[in-house]
Amino acid sequence: MKKRVEMKELRKKLSETYFGRRALALGFDFLVIAVLSVLFYIILFALLALINPEYRQPFKSLKKVINPPAQEEKLSPLGELVLSKTEKYLEKRIVELKEALKKKDLTSAEKQKIEREIAQTQEKINQIREKRVLATQGERSEKKELEKENQESTAFLNHLIEKYKWLQEILIIYTYFTFFIYFKGQTPGKKLFGLKVVKRGGGKISLWVAFERTHGYAYSASLFLVGFLQVLWDRHSLTMHDKIAGTKVIRLRKGRRTKKRGKGKKDKKVNTTKKKRLAGEKAPGKNGSPGKDDFLKKM
Repeated sequence: MKKRVEMKELRKKLSETYFGRRALALGFDFLVIAVLSVLFYIILFALLALINPEYRQPFKSLKKVINPPAQEEKLSPLGELVLSKTEKYLEKRIVELKEALKKKDLTSAEKQKIEREIAQTQEKINQIREKRVLATQGERSEKKELEKENQESTAFLNHLIEKYKWLQEILIIYTYFTFFIYFKGQTPGKKLFGLKVVKRGGGKISLWVAFERTHGYAYSASLFLVGFLQVLWDRHSLTMHDKIAGTKVIRLRKGRRTKKRGKGKKDKKVNTTKKKRLAGEKAPGKNGSPGKDDFLKKM
């Protein structure tokens, strides 16, 4: 029974604080930020490659990995099939020649001819095998070279990402949250889920307050997201970043629906009153006295 009560209270708290909506809104915002970050790094790397030729090498290596150049030594599937069939045929031919060599009624000239043919056939088989080995070795060495270049390129790009991470955070993360909260009070995620950030004391959110709230995300995310979960036990249902910035999150769509419902009831009431008035005009007067229509007929 106690557990049921606790679960009921938790569900009520989750509903009152819009916890699910806030989590989904934040998730959507970070998805948008991830896309913007990818675009940011693509533009940054392109600019760096234009300025410094050294930055072009990793992109060339990645191009090789994605679209490797054709090698002459590499065997095509059809070429491999032809070599395999030829090798089997020549091996079979050697067996036949060796069987023929066992015959007793052969002259010395015939024996020499068969032995010569066996040697030539064996040489052809060796050439085929050598060609296959060279092709395999060439493919392996090419693969190793590409893997090495790929590792170097990836390490270099990771180094660049770490080097310019501060720039990405300022230009993308801080600008994204600060801009939308300052101008609209809603990020795209909050707008999608019908939420809005407002100042606790009322009034317009200043640029500094919007920046403080954005910076507060770092504190809320520390210690296993305690700052975000704080909304569940805080007396005023505030997260850590809302407490830092002096803001709170409200839900818009609920209010809009309530207004519409109230307006509908009011209109319905007005329409009912009008109908009653019209009915009263046509109906007989009070205490059986004639109505307006009866009076006009008599005149």
